[in-house]
Amino acid sequence: MNILFITIYFPPMNNSASIRSLYYVNYLRKLGHNVGVVTCRYNEDHIYHDGALNERIDGDVRIYRESAGYVYSKTYAKKGESGDGGRGGASGTARIKGVLKKYMAVPDSFVFWQKNAIKKAEELIGAGEYDIVFSMHELPSSHMVAYSIKKRMPGIRWVAYWSDPWTVQSSERNDQPLLRKLYERGVEKNVVMEADICLFTSEQTRNMYVDTFGLEPDKTGIVYRGYDSAYYDKIKGLGAPEGILPGRINIVHTGAIYTLLRDVDPFIDAIRTIKSSSPELYERLNIVLLGEIDNIKNIQSFDDLDIISIRKRAPFEEALRYMIFSNVNILWGNKASSQIPGKVYEYMGTDGCILTILGDELDPLLDIMSEANRGPVVRNDSNEIYRAVMDIASRMDTGTMPGGWSNRNEKYRWENVVADLAEKIAVKA
Repeated sequence: MNILFITIYFPPMNNSASIRSLYYVNYLRKLGHNVGVVTCRYNEDHIYHDGALNERIDGDVRIYRESAGYVYSKTYAKKGESGDGGRGGASGTARIKGVLKKYMAVPDSFVFWQKNAIKKAEELIGAGEYDIVFSMHELPSSHMVAYSIKKRMPGIRWVAYWSDPWTVQSSERNDQPLLRKLYERGVEKNVVMEADICLFTSEQTRNMYVDTFGLEPDKTGIVYRGYDSAYYDKIKGLGAPEGILPGRINIVHTGAIYTLLRDVDPFIDAIRTIKSSSPELYERLNIVLLGEIDNIKNIQSFDDLDIISIRKRAPFEEALRYMIFSNVNILWGNKASSQIPGKVYEYMGTDGCILTILGDELDPLLDIMSEANRGPVVRNDSNEIYRAVMDIASRMDTGTMPGGWSNRNEKYRWENVVADLAEKIAVKA
């Protein structure tokens, strides 16, 4: 197959969507497919810029980087800016950027990238280099580029992929202007109807789109993310990072904590209960939150809990070291969302257990983590979290940890995930 990816997030960006894109294209190329990527040209001072990730791109994958445009240049988060995370609140600059994104960046900050991306993609398709377009949301501008291409070149085959919902059940859109919501819902309906196949990351999201837009189920599919087993072994050989303390029970969460989607207060309450009821165990805990908290003021203070530390966002390789050497990886689900956090699949390749804290009773993590059997799956309730941490510690001390809790899940190796993706593209296209 000759596949042209349309994706905003791609290395050197260091976020979940970028890593997903990287491995999809790399492993499709390993399977013998011709793969190209139309993406953005990012500034080196972007807060998520990680130049080392460029070295992970397969040399046979052709990359076309187009200017992201004016809105992006004025709104992207820069390294060292206040209000990016940690313990600080939003700065005046951050608030101004928020207003620009809310009212000018429709559907996102890459609105002016679309024209450049369309031009490049049509040039490549017109030259006969690609006959399948694979657009990846997030962000929605990728789908809008692919939609424009499909309208101008109806013979092209188009696979549209949603890593999470766009306008359907998206809590991040609650405070957007009504006209913007209506406009984007109409655009997304056009995308759903025009695409030859629509791929989602969970059964819940697929069902929502089928019900909301009248989407034909037979033009849909479910795809996953994965982990690179050989790369994990290489990272393991580097040894533990400085934040992992020998002789302690190391509990780690990697990635940003968005307080609109994740309520961490019950976890803080659970650790405070352990401090008062089991001080010896408390002193053995080392809890690392690796990445920014978007608004620290939205959660309760935990200055009294000296075993919890917030560390700044780390490059991808460093974050993997924390995952690999932790005893327990925390997996917070998203409340009021059918989205599956991308890090779940990265955790599947580690040897530590996973503590899953569900976002709500409909969290799709319940099914996937119950099947995976990698550790306790609890509601976001302080008592349940307390009991889970106590149970994990007891099992570690007595050597009674279930074997499955520390076994890599072969189903989610990238080789298997992308082979399944290629099959879905081939069958549906």
